[in-house]
Order: sequence, then structure tokens, then C-alpha cells
Amino acid sequence: MAQEDSNNDEEVNSNFSSSINESSFEYSYDDLCKVLDCSMNDIKRLGNDNIALTKTISLLRNEIESLSKRNEFLVKGNASLNDEIASLKNEESNNALKKENEDLKKGNEDLKKENEEKLMANSLRKAK
Repeated sequence: MAQEDSNNDEEVNSNFSSSINESSFEYSYDDLCKVLDCSMNDIKRLGNDNIALTKTISLLRNEIESLSKRNEFLVKGNASLNDEIASLKNEESNNALKKENEDLKKGNEDLKKENEEKLMANSLRKAK
């Protein structure tokens, strides 16, 4: 785009300077009209570029706002998932502790039976 502007400026300048009356430095009406037309076209093009840029900026602002809201939602979702993971870890830990407790109870029952058997065996030996 900058290259086009540069080329347009050079073309206008060369056309304009070729028609300058070098002895009087006066410009012809046609030359002035050409420069004015080019300038008006440049102004219109810049105006259109400005409108397009304004629309783009507006769209980008909307997108940033949307992404910001989405980010907030994701942060809340992440916190919720972290809480759920912690809860599941606690549940797993509790289940493991319950199983270990059940195993210990069973071991205690087995030891009680073994002790009872030994006591009976001792009682029988003493009775003989």
C-alpha cells in the first residue's frame, strides 16, 4: 500500500512538473485539477482505510472481551475441577484407609482365633 502511494506520488509529480512553465513557474489549470483529483482520491482512500481500521479495532475489542469472558469461565471451571480432583483423592484415600482397617480387623480376628486355639491347647496339656 505504501509502495502504491509512492508510485502514485511519483506519477503525479512527474506529470505535474512536466507541464510547469519553467520560465514563469505557473501551473496550468489541467495540472492543478490533476493534483486536486489525486489528492481527493487519496483523501477518500484514507477515509475508507480509516473506516476499515475502525471496524477492525471494534471487532478486535469484541473478540478480546469475548476471550476474557471465556478465560474467566475456564478459570472457574479449572478451580471446580481441582476441587473435584481433591475430593476424589480424599475419597480414594478414605477407601484405602477403610480397606486397611478391614484388613487389620481380619488380622486381629485371625490372631484371636490363633490365641484361643493356643489357650485350648495349653489347657488340654495342663489337664493331662
